[in-house]
Amino acid sequence: MDERHKVYWHDLGKYKQVRHGAEVTFTPDELTRFQRFVGFWNADLKHLGVDSWAARMSRSPMPNDSSRLAVGDETFYRISLLTSLCCYDPEEFMWAAVKEHIFELHSIEDPEKLHRIWLKDCVVSGYNESPYHPYTSLKYHTVLAASLYDNLVRSGKGRMEYTDGGEGICMVLRGPTDLQATCIFAGPEFSLHLDREARPSEPAAPIGGAPARNFGDVWSNMPRLPRLPRRVDAMLRRIASWTVALQYLEEVLERESECSS
Repeated sequence: MDERHKVYWHDLGKYKQVRHGAEVTFTPDELTRFQRFVGFWNADLKHLGVDSWAARMSRSPMPNDSSRLAVGDETFYRISLLTSLCCYDPEEFMWAAVKEHIFELHSIEDPEKLHRIWLKDCVVSGYNESPYHPYTSLKYHTVLAASLYDNLVRSGKGRMEYTDGGEGICMVLRGPTDLQATCIFAGPEFSLHLDREARPSEPAAPIGGAPARNFGDVWSNMPRLPRLPRRVDAMLRRIASWTVALQYLEEVLERESECSS
């Protein structure tokens, strides 16, 4: 396993409702069957900088006062911006029900295949990045970190600093089958990427320097956008958080597909 796998595994504890950095407990059965993963739960990515970059693209630093939680109980189950419903279900969507899927997903050894499958996975969509930010998406936080890691490797640098001028990275609009490691969203008719090497013919907009790394601003600055309903485009222009915006877009397109089928 190479270091890229740590990007996908670094927040595994959150699927068990355990905050990053806290101790993760396993049942004897889990320890026996999933021993290979134990050392990667809460993997530390601080030396790369991609985790903090991805986190700050979607949420402000977590407050110390736990009474300021956005919802009553501390939970990593995401609340949908589209429906306002929580993804938690005591019978169908909880750790006991999804752990087989989670471990099967994380056991994929080819990082390129893992990235493609992750982009399409609906189970990891059900979790948020932090109880303080219940509308954020753990799925897209991981995808952003993976894309930033790919840019980091190609830049030849050892670490990404969030306070820089954006590292020359752009959001790029590409075709639906272009799902390499830079991809941050895979739709039925288009894909979105974070890439420092956009081709001249590709619609692209710089993500900008901190702290103005706002999804809605970057979306609005794209020279050409995919064809979407006006209400969806208008909503995306208003959303600052990258993972909230990408998860919202995923849900909208899924609903549009269901209605047309």
